[in-house]
This record gives sequence, C-alpha cells and structure tokens, in this order.
Amino acid sequence: MGRPKRIPGQIETRRRILEAAEVAFGADGFDGATLQHIAAQAGIRRPSLLYHFASKQTLYSAVVEHLFKDLGTALADALGAEGAFDDRLDAVVRRFDAYVEARPQAAQLILREILDDRGSGHASLIAHAVPVIEMIERFLEESEAIPSHVPVREAVMAIASSRFVRAAAGPLGVPLWGPNNEILAVARRMFGSSRSSG
Repeated sequence: MGRPKRIPGQIETRRRILEAAEVAFGADGFDGATLQHIAAQAGIRRPSLLYHFASKQTLYSAVVEHLFKDLGTALADALGAEGAFDDRLDAVVRRFDAYVEARPQAAQLILREILDDRGSGHASLIAHAVPVIEMIERFLEESEAIPSHVPVREAVMAIASSRFVRAAAGPLGVPLWGPNNEILAVARRMFGSSRSSG
C-alpha cells in the first residue's frame, strides 16, 4: 500500500492552525481557548481544523511538541557550531532569547501549564521540554569553564524561567526586570565565561 498523497496546502494549513492555537492557548489557557476561535484565526472552519487535529487535546499536545521541537532545533544548531565554549554559550543564549522574544505566547502557555495543578499537559511538557533541558545541561557539564559549585540544571532552569516569566509579564517586564535584557550577562557569570558583558 502506497503513502497517501499530500494535498497541496495541507502543510501550510497545519502550520497556520498550530500558530493560531499557540496564541490562543497562551492567552486563554486550555479551558479558555476554543476550537471555533482557533479555526477562525487560522482562516478555516472548525470541521477543517478537526480534519487535521481530531480533538482539542490532540491540538494542544501538537502545539507543545511544536514549541519544543522548534526550540530544540534552534539550540542544537547553536550547540553544533564550531568554536570555543564562550562562543557557543553566547550562541545558545542568544538563540533562546530570540525564540522567547519572538514567541511570548509560548512563554505564557508554558507557564500556564506548569502552574495548572490539573496537569492536562504535564506529560507533553515532560516529554518535549526535558530533552531540550538535558541537551543544554550536557553541553554545559562538558565545559571546564563552569565552577564546580554551580548546580548546572538549577542554573539553566533559573535563567530559562526568568526569561519566560519576563516575556509573559508583558508591560510589567521593564518595571520588574529593568530596561535592559541581561540574560547573556547572567549566563556568562553563572557558567564561568571569560567574557563579562555583551
């Protein structure tokens, strides 16, 4: 039996649905987001959305997977670059920062999911976030620049959490964190980079 033929535009439609769902789930949470609204934002009707994603939960899981797949790809590219530890650390931090800056709704979605005690998407977060965290942790642990007293995973989570909260905070970001985004300077200090500022 052969592979099913792709319908032209099917991948584009799927991408539009995922983007609309990311915004909706980030802004309104799982319970508040509706398939009707997501479909309208994607420029399709609800039955068309259900053709691509059989249920709201399936769509939500696909959004979480998509978020971390994109982030993992961006960070893996930075990690795979040639160069010294300091250069690669800077590249990883800049890629992470650019990702969060471009997708503040992703930060809202992730924070909502972490805080949701019902945990409808906890399994998705664990399945897709943990490998990204572990990839960064391995890179950092392989460096001789990191002081032995630094708990690497805790430091990674502190930086990532702060950046996600700042992005999700919207207009509160500047009053709470200050006018400058200092994530690169913080990462350099935490991970023993020979560079002090950027």
